[in-house]
Amino acid sequence: MLESFAKKKLSMKKYNFFNKNLIFAFLIFSVSIFAEDTKDAKKLTTLKANEFTINYDSVSIIEYIQFVSKVCSVNFIYTAADLNFTISITSKEPITKQSVMSSLMQVLRANGLYLVEDGSSIIISKSEDIIEAAPIVEKGTKDIKNPIITRIFSINNVSPEAVFTIIKAMVSKTALIELLTPTRQLILTDVVTNVEKITQLIENLDRAKSPLVIETYTITANASSTLISLAKEIMSPMIAGNPYLLIPQDSTRKIFIVSTPALATKTLSVFKSLDIKPEAEVKTLENQQIFIYKPVNRTQKDLKNALEDISSNLKKDGMPQAGLIEAIDNMKWISETNSFVFSATDATIAKLQKVLQGLDTPVSKEPSFFLYNLRYVSGDKIEDDLDELASKFKDQDVKDQNLLDVL
Repeated sequence: MLESFAKKKLSMKKYNFFNKNLIFAFLIFSVSIFAEDTKDAKKLTTLKANEFTINYDSVSIIEYIQFVSKVCSVNFIYTAADLNFTISITSKEPITKQSVMSSLMQVLRANGLYLVEDGSSIIISKSEDIIEAAPIVEKGTKDIKNPIITRIFSINNVSPEAVFTIIKAMVSKTALIELLTPTRQLILTDVVTNVEKITQLIENLDRAKSPLVIETYTITANASSTLISLAKEIMSPMIAGNPYLLIPQDSTRKIFIVSTPALATKTLSVFKSLDIKPEAEVKTLENQQIFIYKPVNRTQKDLKNALEDISSNLKKDGMPQAGLIEAIDNMKWISETNSFVFSATDATIAKLQKVLQGLDTPVSKEPSFFLYNLRYVSGDKIEDDLDELASKFKDQDVKDQNLLDVL
């Protein structure tokens, strides 16, 4: 009996000990979960304090400026008459204070307004003479309060001129960008978000072993816009989300390619394949037509020179107008009928007709005068000589009627 009681007692102690341990473990686990939830809640509170979701539909820009002023703790000075437009802004995800300020800056710039910082205030004006004296802010600076900043970049591993050309094509016209070639430095003044994005791009380009490269293609036969449009369409399936920029510099007839080494090499190959002289139109008896044009208001010489200038410019600019160029280069003048003869397709003849209509316009009816002071012979003698010259021109069948009329 005693032995049985002792066993039961021992069993109860083990049970109680197990229950106590279980309860203790549960309490520790609950406290841990509560602590994690509290930590996450604090993070969420911090996130909401620094980021905002904006949904404005056709509100006055002044109302949005007041919102930005309150959120970013910035004073704005403006003339209400300059701000007589509305905007709509929708953000699917929370955005930072910097993004809120940058969005306002871009909207104001797009509406022809200029900005300048004056202490803790920002002046909004329509004057083009306004200058943004923005502070210099180094990379890595936290809590940037100025909406417009200046950053100085040192270019070490790539061509500063190439980087300058690329960046200048990407920033807005109101941004200030300068290149100091002797020191290989680039200075940029713009809104904070734009400067930060440009910083990332320059760092990628200027790495000792950059994942991106800059290649240069020199144009030989076509327009840069035509080549870029076709190359982007051809390369589109191969880009796969990689950085891919094609920047034209028409003054030097060059295109800068910024991308991965493989894509840049492939793009160079595509440009070489595309940048060839346009092929002449295929001529057959069925598609060739004869077009005869008789000048109405202009002389044969004037029209011929104007058409040849057009052909020369089309060749120089690389315009894909092979049929029109060939028709002009092969035109004939028939003196018996005072007419031009062109051989081309119907489509090219239609273009020629439009060109000639624009060129063969009436000459101004206002007379012009040329005065000459006689020094050696009398006026009567000069008049007789001019009459004789006009008579000879008529006998020789001179076609310049304007000259005959003057004489």
